[in-house]
Amino acid sequence: MASLTTIRDGKRPTKAIDFVDNSDGRKRKRIRLGPCNNKFAQHCKAWVERLIAAKATNHPDLQAIEWANGLADDLHGRIVKQGLLSPRAPQTIAPSLSDFLSKHIEQREPELAPSSIERLHDTQRVLEAFFDPQTSLDAIAADMAHDWRASLRSQSSEATTRLHCRNAKAMVRAAVKRGLIVANPFAELASAAIAADHDRYVSPQESCAVLNECPNLQWRLLFVLCRFAGLRCPSETHSLTWGDINWECKRITVHDKKRKRLRVIPIFPEVATYLEQAFDIATEGDERVITLSKYNRHRTLHAIVARAGIEPWEDLFQALRQAAETDLAKRFPQHVVSRWIGHSMKVSERHYLQLTDDFYSAAAETSADSAAVASRNGLKATETNAIAPAEAEAIIVANAEENQHLREKTQARPRGLEPPTTGSTVRYSNQLSYGPKLLFHNGY
Repeated sequence: MASLTTIRDGKRPTKAIDFVDNSDGRKRKRIRLGPCNNKFAQHCKAWVERLIAAKATNHPDLQAIEWANGLADDLHGRIVKQGLLSPRAPQTIAPSLSDFLSKHIEQREPELAPSSIERLHDTQRVLEAFFDPQTSLDAIAADMAHDWRASLRSQSSEATTRLHCRNAKAMVRAAVKRGLIVANPFAELASAAIAADHDRYVSPQESCAVLNECPNLQWRLLFVLCRFAGLRCPSETHSLTWGDINWECKRITVHDKKRKRLRVIPIFPEVATYLEQAFDIATEGDERVITLSKYNRHRTLHAIVARAGIEPWEDLFQALRQAAETDLAKRFPQHVVSRWIGHSMKVSERHYLQLTDDFYSAAAETSADSAAVASRNGLKATETNAIAPAEAEAIIVANAEENQHLREKTQARPRGLEPPTTGSTVRYSNQLSYGPKLLFHNGY
């Protein structure tokens, strides 16, 4: 199909592959290999013949294409020129880490909540603190990604580390989909969400103490909305309007900005009093239920909790939301509570529901009561059914004699030469020659 030709038109002879392209009007074509040894020329000739056959049968030869992809650009281009291969796609230059992340986050802003965008920016800062911001995206290897995670874990909790790994994995995955890089170096990092290791249940007693230290009605209302209604702060608390309050049905429409939907919750008794007081003092034209600033809320709540004589806990507002769901789950079915709180039952179980002390107390009291009842019943049965030692010995002897009688009655029959019949309580052979002996043994 093809032949090797030596061209002597210069100081060094070069080799070429000549062939006839039957699919192109039987034209004679030539692929110059340049100066090379005979072994390489024969190797190229064999692969080119496979490409010629693939073109003639219109059936791609994947192995031949893979071989051609490994060639230098100039030789690959000569094969393409003769119509045996498709041109190579222009090579994409990977952007720098900083440029790509900034562009990606900017393009996600219309579809993500502001809090989610803020977390992506946090991950960008963490990445750029470890890698040079001008590092090319394709220069980050998987080993470097694991080093980044180890460095991050030494400074943050496992839950925070996994959050950043999850964000980094998702953002760089977009670069793979766009064809900017071949593989995602963060793909193998452990990033599944886990419950934080500093969960803190805020009891009703502590909640009352904090409420007493709140400086005004607005702060008391904000606190009960988070602690007893489970609203997210500030995305849900500060977007709540008086038009969202249905006084007649005793319901609140919550704007769930995280999931971009609305959900309806009851006006819980713990919230109703403060909500009514805020409504009574609201002036005409006021729309927002919570008029406090979104900023410095953690610092203020931290000071309020400290004034109440309570050690401030981590994730101040998130802990209030967790405590709200934990209390509601004791009174209502979990699928109802999860709908009110605004996430799935799986998320509730993994990140929100807490094991509180009152569960242990209730279980201990129930166990103690059961033990006391069992002890009293056992004592009563002992007193009622008590028997004398002599009578007990007589019962034991009578039982032994009855057992001996049963053993003699069910004594095995004599066996013949044949093996006993399986599964029969009378273990003897059913051979006819033993009939007279059996009749005699049974008294006939």
